[in-house]
Amino acid sequence: MGMDIYTASKQLKSSTKKRHYSTMEKKDFPFVAMLLAWPIAQILVFWVFINIQSIFMAFTNTHGELSMESINRLITYIANGEDHLGMDIMALIGKSAFIWFIMNVVLWAPGIIISYMLTRHTFGSKVFRIIYHVPGLVGGVVLSTIFKELYAADSTMINLLESLGAEFPKKVQINGLLGHESTAFPTLMIQNIIMSLSGGGMILGGTWMRIPQEVLESAELDGCGFFREIFQISIPCAWPTISTMIIFSMTGIFVADLGFYLYSDGTGKFGMASIGFYLYRLRTSISEVGGDQALYLYGYASAFGLFITVITWPIVIFSRWLLSKANDDVGF
Repeated sequence: MGMDIYTASKQLKSSTKKRHYSTMEKKDFPFVAMLLAWPIAQILVFWVFINIQSIFMAFTNTHGELSMESINRLITYIANGEDHLGMDIMALIGKSAFIWFIMNVVLWAPGIIISYMLTRHTFGSKVFRIIYHVPGLVGGVVLSTIFKELYAADSTMINLLESLGAEFPKKVQINGLLGHESTAFPTLMIQNIIMSLSGGGMILGGTWMRIPQEVLESAELDGCGFFREIFQISIPCAWPTISTMIIFSMTGIFVADLGFYLYSDGTGKFGMASIGFYLYRLRTSISEVGGDQALYLYGYASAFGLFITVITWPIVIFSRWLLSKANDDVGF
């Protein structure tokens, strides 16, 4: 045992020694430096510089002096329940968080099961794979146009629902399902629920296929059923990918929406507004006013972004810690 420890320590020391590159290898250094220069410059300019500048902007006034005006303005809007655009910030945050919760928590388990079924070639998997994945290849503008026609007044969808006994206000019959507060948000929620049931199958599909077939065949010989195979074998094997997907989606928890901008034609009417749409409206309002007021709004926008970051950061860190404790990583 002592010899094993000694050998391991020698190997560790040798691996940490400074490597000496040959003359031929050193000739490749300029080429490698050229390859790395552009992405490093991109990170420094478009991530480091932009983020640092936006943080400082939240604590400066229109003259570039240190000031708490933007922070105080944000606090006032939150306290009053309405900002200069007439929008309730906290209500929009709650709506965005609710959308994220539905899409990523409530639908996560059935989404994983469906993506697993589509990957493991169960009955009808090829047909449903096309149904779920092909819409993702269509541009968002084109897809929203198709759905808006589907929800329009006197459309097949409304006639079908009415034939099943559904009753709609008169404005819905005139303007369609997206033309009334009582139906616009539920319609988009149901649509996104259906579209999200594949559970990120394009990403998880490769992970499911990497699970050794011998493991699944052995479990089947031992009498392992379909759901036990998913939850006790496949999900633990795919847990690093699943947890990473959850963590990445957590970063956008308060800006999640249902494509409100596209479906409301940029107006956000009939309840089709969230923090994601609010950021768009904030940006357009800056373009509209101009002058010192625009600079003032830039400071407010930076303060609002910092506010969202401060809320999101501990949630993401806690989620990462919790997910790391949920299951051990499996190598295969």
